[in-house]
Amino acid sequence: MVNPIHGATLDLHRWQTGAQCRVQEMAKLIVGVGVVVVVIGLVLWKVPGAFWWVGRLPGDFSVRKEHFSFYFPVATCLVISVVLTLLSWLLRR
Repeated sequence: MVNPIHGATLDLHRWQTGAQCRVQEMAKLIVGVGVVVVVIGLVLWKVPGAFWWVGRLPGDFSVRKEHFSFYFPVATCLVISVVLTLLSWLLRR
């Protein structure tokens, strides 16, 4: 097929194959993330005391009043961020 604007030949089969590969890789990534979320959920459900420290670290702010409560887990977010960063760095190597 000839592109009327540039006069170049378009290789549609190669483009479709590349797009299909990207879609398949994205699907694998989504399924993998889903499996990880399910496994973490099962661990938290079956062993509720396994992560007792989550939300109770120094630096996690909690304000409770009579009709109001506010919770901001700064330290927990930092720990989770560092762990996920290290895991992604190790998996990319």
